Amino acid sequence: MMHLAVTFDEQRRSQFNALPTGYKESLKDKDEDWKSMSRQTWMQVLSRFETKDKAEREEQRTAVYHNKALKRAKLEQLAKETKKSHPKGANPRKKSSKYDQKRTSTGVARFCQLCKNADMPHAKYSSHATEDCTNNGKYQSYMSGNAASRDEGKKGSWSGG
Repeated sequence: MMHLAVTFDEQRRSQFNALPTGYKESLKDKDEDWKSMSRQTWMQVLSRFETKDKAEREEQRTAVYHNKALKRAKLEQLAKETKKSHPKGANPRKKSSKYDQKRTSTGVARFCQLCKNADMPHAKYSSHATEDCTNNGKYQSYMSGNAASRDEGKKGSWSGG
């Protein structure tokens, strides 16, 4: 059986390579060479790095917690202001229904005055705009004449009669 002996330099190099990058950079910047440090000095230097690193991480954790607390407080304040400034059911941040029956996709209300005047059903006069009415000339002629022709127009082409 062959017995392998690991030298001090190999141990130190393995320890150095196992360190985090920040520790390695700090060791390279030191005046004393990390390869020739005594075991006691090596452990003291690493202990100081660890203490410093823990303090920095705790600072970061505290800062993150503080930022989250501030954001939470701002959101709570905004919610309170929204409740105070808007009566129940009138929250402007609330999403409206996906499809608004009274408006087109561009947000313009659909309404035909001619069909409304001819007493057409709501579904008929709210389905298109006056300028898009297919019965435009017919309704105008009915509505411009005497009472009998107006009644004829109202009796209506919509009911099939």
